[in-house]
Amino acid sequence: MKVQLGAVLLAAAILAGYRGDVGGADRLAGYEGYARSFDRVRVPCNANSHNALVLITFGQSNAGNSGTGLFGAIPGVYNFNFLDGQCYKARDPLLGAGGNGGSAWMPLAKLLIERDLVKGVIIAPIAVGGSRVEDWAPGGPLAGRIDRVVKSLGDAGLPVHALLWHQGESDRATRPEIYTATFLRMAEAVRTLGVAAPIYVARATFCGDYASSAINAAQMQLGANYPGLRPGPDTDTLVGPAVRNGCHFTRRGLLEHASLWFDALAADIPGLMQGPPRFR
Repeated sequence: MKVQLGAVLLAAAILAGYRGDVGGADRLAGYEGYARSFDRVRVPCNANSHNALVLITFGQSNAGNSGTGLFGAIPGVYNFNFLDGQCYKARDPLLGAGGNGGSAWMPLAKLLIERDLVKGVIIAPIAVGGSRVEDWAPGGPLAGRIDRVVKSLGDAGLPVHALLWHQGESDRATRPEIYTATFLRMAEAVRTLGVAAPIYVARATFCGDYASSAINAAQMQLGANYPGLRPGPDTDTLVGPAVRNGCHFTRRGLLEHASLWFDALAADIPGLMQGPPRFR
């Protein structure tokens, strides 16, 4: 049964004061992301928005440019850079996200186009490596990135069709109820910005040699039981040297990561493209 978001606001407020390990907050304050756009091909955002799926991708390093190997330009795939409000032909590393490696978003976009689910994809990445869920909630050092990307997309005339969240490795020691409450505060803040698009919650905690079953379960419950949130992939299933290099994904791992996202999104794509999303 879906849990009404308003019913948990009191619990979220009570738990909001718990910050846990905030040693990374100063490091994250003022962080921007990969910004080397001088060698990119800029394109008009409005010329490429028709029938294009617009995705905000956020979380920590595995939602950014942390993978081994770079994926080149793909026809119909564009990178919205929230740092300058411009659109570019997409290629790794994606502008706006942390890191200088590859991402799962380029092969995901390729799959969506090749399977004829969409004509184009516009990726708006804002992920920051090492970030915790509390960093993205109101008052956190990265909360402004959400505000900024939403405003920049609006100024460019681009709708938001879905937000893809992949994070949790930095929160393996966080209490599950704290993680849930903090995530819900962040989700509520997204709604106050006027964004009705669903937020897909990946199950992502594996790093190095262990994962957190408790946080994985909390992420599963978030995606399944709250209006406006939907289940993303369980990338804790991707383990071993063929797909992982420590915390991050190899090239094969990025392809498998993208395939899991495709499976999570594919059935919803027609509805996402039809207009203002409805909470379910």
